[in-house]
Amino acid sequence: SERRFRDLAELLPGTVYETDDQGRLTFVNRNAFQQFGYTEEDLARGPNALEIIVPADRGRALANMQQIIAGGATTANEYNVQRKDGSVFPAIVHSTTITQGGRFAGMRGFLVDISARKEVEEALRKSEENYRQLFDNAPTAIYQVNFRTGKFTKANDIVCDLFGCTQKEITSLSPYDLMTEESKRLFLERFLKMSRGEQVPANPEFEIITHKGERRWTQLNAKYIYDEAGLLGADVVAHDITDRKQVEAALQETQRRLWEIIEFLPDATLIIDREGRVIAWNRAIAKMTGVKSEDMLGKGN
Repeated sequence: SERRFRDLAELLPGTVYETDDQGRLTFVNRNAFQQFGYTEEDLARGPNALEIIVPADRGRALANMQQIIAGGATTANEYNVQRKDGSVFPAIVHSTTITQGGRFAGMRGFLVDISARKEVEEALRKSEENYRQLFDNAPTAIYQVNFRTGKFTKANDIVCDLFGCTQKEITSLSPYDLMTEESKRLFLERFLKMSRGEQVPANPEFEIITHKGERRWTQLNAKYIYDEAGLLGADVVAHDITDRKQVEAALQETQRRLWEIIEFLPDATLIIDREGRVIAWNRAIAKMTGVKSEDMLGKGN
């Protein structure tokens, strides 16, 4: 049994170790020498297992060992450990007791280097921190919505300002609550089409009414979220396009007035665009030529 244990220990990729009842190392596998830079001679002097753990973590490691010796459950604990050259890396250490004749005779366990996992966790933490900073500090409304409940799952302060609510209150509300009646109709129509798998415009525009009674226009950029049941929700950036809408409305009004002026001019008047298409054909020229405007608009000259 002992031979099989040691044969297996030599094949494992992590560090396997045994100690006596005083905590002195009595066995380590080959991987331990490679991982920590120690030699057979170093092991022969009977170093204490706690020596591989950085001083700041030794008190906690000793307390955990004593708990296991006293009959506590075998645990996996995370410590910073050090190589012979003083370099440090994070590791998970699993330990259990060795008993002989019903008495405590030492500890047995294995150690796994978790440096790669820690690097991934740190990269993920930084990524999440960057996302949170962007989410919180972006100069535009950002939110996540669950289509099945119709409610926000999270939203930044700009969204809360539109509703006049707190971050805690926002998850009980819905983007639908801000929309005008016409926008609600368009929103439901769009949602039904999406549910049926139909194509919809990528960047829809909706008019909203804020808690202050202000009417604003927003353009949505959404990344949709799916699960095994289908469409779940979306991450949304809502751009305020009110100024653009006002400019467009003013331009349309100016064009309308211009067409009215052209239409009632006493002289026969037509206008063509750069491609030579007729874009205006007033009453005077229709009367003069006997050709109606609907027969000329959009035609080549």
